[in-house]
Amino acid sequence: MSGKRYPEEFKTEAVKQVVDRGYSVASVATRLDITTHSLYAWIKKYGPDSSTNKEQSDAQAEIRRLQKELKRVTDERDILKKAALDVRLPEQFSIIGKLRAHYPVVTLCHVFGVHRSSYRYWKNRPEKPDGRRAVLRSQVLELHGISHGSAGARSIATMATRRGYQMGRWLAGRLMKELGLVSCQQLTHRYKRGGHEHVAIPNYLERQFAVTEPNQVWCGDVT
Repeated sequence: MSGKRYPEEFKTEAVKQVVDRGYSVASVATRLDITTHSLYAWIKKYGPDSSTNKEQSDAQAEIRRLQKELKRVTDERDILKKAALDVRLPEQFSIIGKLRAHYPVVTLCHVFGVHRSSYRYWKNRPEKPDGRRAVLRSQVLELHGISHGSAGARSIATMATRRGYQMGRWLAGRLMKELGLVSCQQLTHRYKRGGHEHVAIPNYLERQFAVTEPNQVWCGDVT
């Protein structure tokens, strides 16, 4: 038995029976038909405190690092397949915005060669004014002026729609609010009764217009 050679798998399995499963060295040696001296030597070489085991741990760590690096390279390759790099900067930012749901922003910015701060600035930029909304705003302003400030949201929406600019009452109200416009309706004139009743003046003339002397009767016209 002293000159017999055993494969590495056999040795590591014998060590596991002692280290992991709790069997005694003597029982394992008897069952596997090996010497206790050989088993102790294998435990020293392949056990948890052995240099071989440490080398295996280091190798596994290196494998994990390489797998992570491979995933990063694979992601970059997939990104390059989905978007060409010969595009302008705003278009690159737009592509990053579309792909950020599938890949980290850090990786995307690295692939496109842009700074993350530049992408964040582009992402948080104020939106450009809507051309159609600008036209509708001008219509609201014009129609409000034509009505001398009396038209409300309902009237402006109706007039704008008749002009060919489709607009609902709600949108007209929003646009009026954005422009700071309000409907200024003139109050209906109401006659007020005086606080004192008028005194009835008696009719002294009684339509007797024929007079014999001057200054007997005076007449006038009130219109």
